[in-house]
This record gives sequence, C-alpha cells and structure tokens, in this order.
Amino acid sequence: MPFDLTRYLTRVGLTDVPQGAAGLAAVQEAQMRAIPFEAIDPLLGRLPGLGADALMAKLVDGRRGGYCFEQNALLALALEALGYPVEILVGRVRSPAGIPGARAHQALRVHAEGQDWLCDAGFGGPGPLRPLLFTGEQVVPNGTYRLRDDPETGETTLQRLGDEGWRAIYGLDFAPVQQVDLEAANFLCAHWDGTPFTRNLMLAFHAPHARIGLFNRALTEDGAARLIESAQDLAQVFETCGLAIPAQDLAAIWSRIEHAPTTR
Repeated sequence: MPFDLTRYLTRVGLTDVPQGAAGLAAVQEAQMRAIPFEAIDPLLGRLPGLGADALMAKLVDGRRGGYCFEQNALLALALEALGYPVEILVGRVRSPAGIPGARAHQALRVHAEGQDWLCDAGFGGPGPLRPLLFTGEQVVPNGTYRLRDDPETGETTLQRLGDEGWRAIYGLDFAPVQQVDLEAANFLCAHWDGTPFTRNLMLAFHAPHARIGLFNRALTEDGAARLIESAQDLAQVFETCGLAIPAQDLAAIWSRIEHAPTTR
C-alpha cells in the first residue's frame, strides 16, 4: 500500500496546506494533535513496521498512534509528498540529569523558505508542537525552545525552558542516516530492556483542551494527576485519545501495567 496524501490529510484534519514554513507548521501540529504518541506494540513484544504500507494501515487507517520511528517516518512521507526536501536525523534522548541515551530517536531536518527547520512529531515528552529554526529562542503553543551546540558531545541539543531553566531534551549529531540505521534503532527500542518501551506503557496526546500523558497507570491531564484504576478506566483514556485498541490487547496491556511502577 503506497502512501496516500489525501487519506493522511483527512486523518490529521487538514483540508488545505499553505505553502512554505506555514505549511510545515500546520502539518506537524495537525499530526501531533490527531495521532497520539504511543508505544503499545513494543510493550506487547511486537516490532513496529516502518514501511509506508504499515504506517498507513496502523497510524492512518487503523486509529492507532506510534513512537518516533513511525511518527516521523509518516511525517516525512507527507512532507515529501507536499514537495518539501526532508533529511532524516537520529539523536540521543537526554535524561533529566542530562545523560545521553542510545542513538535511538528519529527527527527530521526540513528546508523551507531558504531555512532549515527541525521537525519532530514523535517525541513522547515535552517536544515542540511546531517546527523550530536551528537558531534563536522560539515560542510555540506548548513552550519556549532553542537549539544549542554541546561542546562536550559535539551534538546540537534541543532545549526547553522550564521552571528551573533550560533543559536539554535530546541531542543530534547530523551523521548521515540510512534506512538500515532506522531499522536497527527501531529493533533496539522494541526489544531491548535498556529502553523504556518494553517495560512501560507510554502515551502522549495533544488534545484540544490539554496535553494528556500516561506512564503505566500514572495519568496527567491539564496539570492534574491521578492513577488509572481498572482496564475499563484505561480503555476510556485510549478512547479519549482517539485510539482503537482491541479487547485482547487491552487485557494484555492491563496485565503488564497493573502492578508496574508509576514513576520513571
């Protein structure tokens, strides 16, 4: 099944895409508000597919979400179909203490209006809703961000301004990326216990009223936090995020998280 731009735009709720940087921003934000970040397949021992057929079947037609390799592969297909030059990037997520993880996060560098933009629809944490230029502080609907060179690692870090100042979210090294690199990193994230996805339910969704975040049973919504108390409660959260999860998968997910940690 080839990528179908019309079906994609219907899925993300766009009827018209403006030219240039405005179109870039419209597509990224629309995807992030329509297709949740979720890593249910790795939690259930499944390897997400990265081909256009798998992405269309799952994220576009199947009322599912995905994690960075799926989300940004889909975003890249859409932007290329709209005529934007797209370059794949791979980086390292930083812990709250600033420690780099494995080289296992996909993002995009996209050229529009004579400038390069960082585009990322697949970061489950507090990533920007809209593309960012690689210079200067920038304010988007969900925060203030900047990109800064890190002399210790040689990476360019994406940073977000919080109550305690600037925090690095992930770093990019701009080394050339081949499809085999993405397949290997995807396999690592789906099967290695050194990543959080095989052991924890992780979901994030930018709903119209608030960002919804879920880590195992710990739910945050519009600044409020509570614990999911049952499989039925979990099913309602999935429905709120627009996810269609089969009953057998819901039962398997609940069995994995019922007694799992609720803090990272």
